[in-house]
Amino acid sequence: ELAFTALNTLVDDWPTERLNAPYLLRTTATLTASTASFTVGTGGDINLVRPVYIQHVNYINTAMDPDLELPLHMLTDDEWALLPLKALTSSLPTSCYYNPTYAGSLGTIYPWPIPTSANLQWALYSAVAVPVFSATTSTLLLPPGYRRFITTNLALEMAPMYPGVPMETVAQIERQASQSKANIKRANFRQSDLSFDAGALPAGGGVWSVNRFLSGP
Repeated sequence: ELAFTALNTLVDDWPTERLNAPYLLRTTATLTASTASFTVGTGGDINLVRPVYIQHVNYINTAMDPDLELPLHMLTDDEWALLPLKALTSSLPTSCYYNPTYAGSLGTIYPWPIPTSANLQWALYSAVAVPVFSATTSTLLLPPGYRRFITTNLALEMAPMYPGVPMETVAQIERQASQSKANIKRANFRQSDLSFDAGALPAGGGVWSVNRFLSGP
């Protein structure tokens, strides 16, 4: 029971490190017309394990054939706070704001402008990490490398509970735990597209070299 508790304590902490998550989950849900906010989490309007990291938020227009999925700009805390017309409505949204609230273990997402179309869905792309184990008999299928990652980091987590363990052994476990975590993060790293706000560049566009970008026009 001591080891099981220590394991779930570790697993609960791992989602806070984005690269511990082996994949992205795409979750769809109804984007109800004229609704200002939606809950995110188990049993919420968008029903999934409450994510620590949301990579992308899109909306799907099901009135199109085939369905049209388009990205929403994810507003920062400052952008949302400075938005003067939060109750503005439009047929389609252009942005959204995610507030990682925790009432009832649910986050909250706000579409903006509030869409009036009745043919929309959410599409959330969120990082999924190792889930908490419900029992010692739980079966879990994970990608290569996770067995060593879990066992070595659990051994390191529990080492202080056993003062008789030689320091040389603890040091070896620490090296193995660090190496296994690094291996997992390398395997989970994914390239992403570099984006830049076009409004920050001079009108007219053109080709920008690295030197020109750094030095300015």
